[in-house]
Amino acid sequence: MIGMTSDEGEEWEFEVPVKPEGSVEDWMNKVDDEMKSSLTLMAKKSVFNYAKTDRIEWICDQIGMIALLGTQIWWTFAVEDVFVQVGRGNKHAMK
Repeated sequence: MIGMTSDEGEEWEFEVPVKPEGSVEDWMNKVDDEMKSSLTLMAKKSVFNYAKTDRIEWICDQIGMIALLGTQIWWTFAVEDVFVQVGRGNKHAMK
């Protein structure tokens, strides 16, 4: 197994291919583990590159769930930053 395809047709590759060897339960668990591991790494890379890339280009380069996750992480960071600035006395930080 070298990757997965979502119901929406989005495809991504595993970082480490999984061989379908042994009992079905064992290799399916390995596929599940690799899916989680690969998506976690994709999310980390995506969030890291968010600020370095044009937003529209960045969104188009991601699969949907990673684009949503990365956007939510950066939105949360921006909101928390505003609260910190307001706490430091910047009354206009929220504008």
